[in-house]
Amino acid sequence: MTASVRPLQVLAALPDGHDAPGRGAFADLARESLDERARASLLVTCHRVEWYGAGDDGASRAADLESAAVAAGIRGLRRLEGREAVLHLLRLAAGLESAVTGEDEVLHQVRGLLDAIRGMPAPDAGLVRALELAIGVGRRARADRPRPPERSMADRALDWVAPRGAAWAGMRVLVVGAGTMGRTIAAGASRRGAAVTVASRDPARARAVAQVVGGAWGSLEDAAAQAFAVDAVLVALSGPWDALTGHWERATGSPASVQALPPIADVSSPPAVPAPVRRALGERFVDVDQLFGGRHAAADEAEETRRAYVEHAERLVEEAADQYLRWAAARPSVETLAALRSSAERQRARELERLLRRLPGLDERERALVAGFSEQLVARILHQPSARLHDDVDGSAAAAARLLFDL
Repeated sequence: MTASVRPLQVLAALPDGHDAPGRGAFADLARESLDERARASLLVTCHRVEWYGAGDDGASRAADLESAAVAAGIRGLRRLEGREAVLHLLRLAAGLESAVTGEDEVLHQVRGLLDAIRGMPAPDAGLVRALELAIGVGRRARADRPRPPERSMADRALDWVAPRGAAWAGMRVLVVGAGTMGRTIAAGASRRGAAVTVASRDPARARAVAQVVGGAWGSLEDAAAQAFAVDAVLVALSGPWDALTGHWERATGSPASVQALPPIADVSSPPAVPAPVRRALGERFVDVDQLFGGRHAAADEAEETRRAYVEHAERLVEEAADQYLRWAAARPSVETLAALRSSAERQRARELERLLRRLPGLDERERALVAGFSEQLVARILHQPSARLHDDVDGSAAAAARLLFDL
């Protein structure tokens, strides 16, 4: 990397080191402690919270955020820099860092991160370029090779509750949450033949999803009351489902008994189901981390197809990482070339103006001929230096040009 394009920075809370509440705490801290520009660089999913930075202040911002996290008791964040950070981003977009190899949702999330950064007043060119390459790798990896049979987090949650409730035909399923994951779960349960009820903080959103899947709908308070009359509950909320605690205690008569509740799969991050209910349910409760990497991981993926996809995607990742580093190394040359041309043009215009003042008798055609000649002369003189700067991969030609032309 060069001084012009500073190394990409990643600071991440990942499932192998932080549970869902820990990742949520890091996300909250990042949003609170960073300014608007840095907050736009935050990628938050069910499984990970990652902050991306670059530019002159990228490393210092990453260090400040890491120090703030340690002070808040959040330790063990993964800090990546330079090529290692680029590789991580590329692998993420290709679906190689996901629980479900090659899944699509993470690529949409990377695209959302790029859109957010582009929306800032002065987006960093290095970070934008890295995200553009990552999206390109993700698309090519998925288009060029067959992927393993996709088992999304919604599929895993539905698979987990299936053997614990009634048969799918006529099974009563309560889906709490009407966002992207809630819609996916509701649609999956409906396809399997379940009778679906959708609940949300915004009943209008719940109704919209219910109309698509042919189910009922209600509020979170409604859902807390209905949770005792269904065969399975699947939760996908962006915040806590506090209403469940009061209904649970009133229905059971004792916080120690939860036999009235069916199995609950909570794919929220952090978990939306209140902690006392989670503890009391025991093995009849599963959260996103258990679905992500434990015994519920997708064992039915076609291994040969998965390996072929991984090998191809990893080749694309390595190629794109090299491409990014070559681009980064060439940035000083591009900037030097632009500065050289700008300096030459300023001098040409100044000398042309001086010459034309000394030749007041020239008509418009003659003045245009003189101006055109000056432009062609400067272009011819700069042709060879421009070619050398275009091919400058180590920055040596750029350094020489800046010295020789006092740029």
